[in-house]
Amino acid sequence: AEREAVAKSINTFGIAELENKEKELTISVEETKKKLQNAEEELSKTREKSISVDAEYSELAKKREQTSELTKEKTKLEGYVTTWTKELEGKDISEEKISEIRQKRDEIEAKRIKRGEELKEVDANLTKLSKNVGVLDTKIKSAEKAANELKITDTKLSALLDGKPHGTVNAEMKLLEDEIILLETERKSAETEITQVEKASVQLAPGMLECPVCGNKLEEHKAAHLIDERRARIAELKNKISGASIRLIESKKKLSALTILGKDIDTLMQMVIVLRSQQEDVGVDSLLGERNATVTEITSETERKTLIMAFLESLAPEAHQLAIQINNSVNLLKMKKETENAKVRLEQVVESISRIGFDEKKFDELRTSATELKVAVERLNGIRMNLATENKAHTEILESTRKELGAIKKALEEEKRLGQIEEELAIFKNSLMETQVALRTELIEAINSAIGGIWKIIYPYADISAVRITATDKDYVFEIQDGNGTWKSLDGIASGGERACVALALRISLSMVLTPNLGMLILDEPTHNLDKEAVELLSQTLQLKVPEVIGQTIVITHEEGLMGSEFAASYKLTRQKEGFGATVTERI
Repeated sequence: AEREAVAKSINTFGIAELENKEKELTISVEETKKKLQNAEEELSKTREKSISVDAEYSELAKKREQTSELTKEKTKLEGYVTTWTKELEGKDISEEKISEIRQKRDEIEAKRIKRGEELKEVDANLTKLSKNVGVLDTKIKSAEKAANELKITDTKLSALLDGKPHGTVNAEMKLLEDEIILLETERKSAETEITQVEKASVQLAPGMLECPVCGNKLEEHKAAHLIDERRARIAELKNKISGASIRLIESKKKLSALTILGKDIDTLMQMVIVLRSQQEDVGVDSLLGERNATVTEITSETERKTLIMAFLESLAPEAHQLAIQINNSVNLLKMKKETENAKVRLEQVVESISRIGFDEKKFDELRTSATELKVAVERLNGIRMNLATENKAHTEILESTRKELGAIKKALEEEKRLGQIEEELAIFKNSLMETQVALRTELIEAINSAIGGIWKIIYPYADISAVRITATDKDYVFEIQDGNGTWKSLDGIASGGERACVALALRISLSMVLTPNLGMLILDEPTHNLDKEAVELLSQTLQLKVPEVIGQTIVITHEEGLMGSEFAASYKLTRQKEGFGATVTERI
């Protein structure tokens, strides 16, 4: 029936027409091929020339960039040299000159220090003299008071004294009077010292640069410290005056009480004797003379202090001016050295620009040429593509015509051969089935041979000594060999981790059989349906065993237990599916 259908489909009348069409199309295809070959040759030459020009242009572009950077540096250096040279013009700057100025400043500083020591000495002497004046004033007042009291007592004694003997009350009164004199002296001395300290504190104002006593440079925290010390001293003296005043009042009350209670004549007479004795020992005139001499000495020392301070103040402007000169000279000397360094660098830059030898005109020419060649390459590539498209169309028509012509010719032969094919087909079918069986057997043997060597590397335990695959008419079966050498089916015996190792060993074996020069193993989601223990076993196998068989392994997985392993580099791939974003790769 098939042979009859072929016979009916043969059109013997269109063979000649198709043969003529084949000849015309063959000529057209050959001409198009020749044009295409010429276009490709011209395109290749133009492309090579474009690459050469691009390389030369890139080299010149680098030189242009280097020259530009050096030119900018040259301009900057020229500006520095010009500015600094103008600044240094007519100025004699040297280390020797700076040393001379520093020597002058040191001499002034030595004078200032010497006079400062003198000022300290004068201040100490003034303090001592002031205390002496306070003591003398107290003594004079006491002497005057004693004389007055003696006069009063003499008057009382004149009225009361009736040859009575002196009593013991007079001795007690003398002791009280001595205590009163001492307390008054102490209070007066403290008051005088308070006046001096308060006067010095007023002179020591915040923000002063020099100490008012010694003239040394005074930092802000030191000035604050001195003020605090003097305030503390004033408080201490006031407490002392308060204590002395209280004791003085108490002593006077006691003396008054003794008098009020009826001091007898003996007491008054004893007081007279004491007062007369004091007048004989210390005369008021002598004390006044000593006080006047001390005041004169204070005036002299004060004038001396004024002269010293005036001298110190006269040194300050010159010292300040010398400090400014030193600072300016040091800056100018630094500028001079920097100018010399800039000149050296400027010569180096000019030499570098000359050595590079950038040609701007040649750079522009190459840029134009490179652009023109790129345009030419695009144009020739377009022509080539058009010719290729045309050649492809003609070739397809020719192939179609040849196929149609060949089909007719073959149909004529097919009718003759169909009979033979029908006979051979049965033989071929039997041979094909035999070949399929042989190939499957050969493949299974190759896989089992490979898996026999791999299993001992991948699986580290002795409970499963070997793994193999067998075939039935409908399916393939995995079997494992236990420690006793017995082969059993994998189903229902092996754990998840053991199954993962068997699957991994099978994949590697299959890859080695189909691709003998295997260099890379890619596993996609190998942890599917595995528990945590199985994942850990797979991780150890990939880390310790697989590298003995395959040089590189790539694992695609969502299992966090395999992510970031120390034995491998891990990458996280993310993409925003909603916005059709690009995939982002991040190393973990």
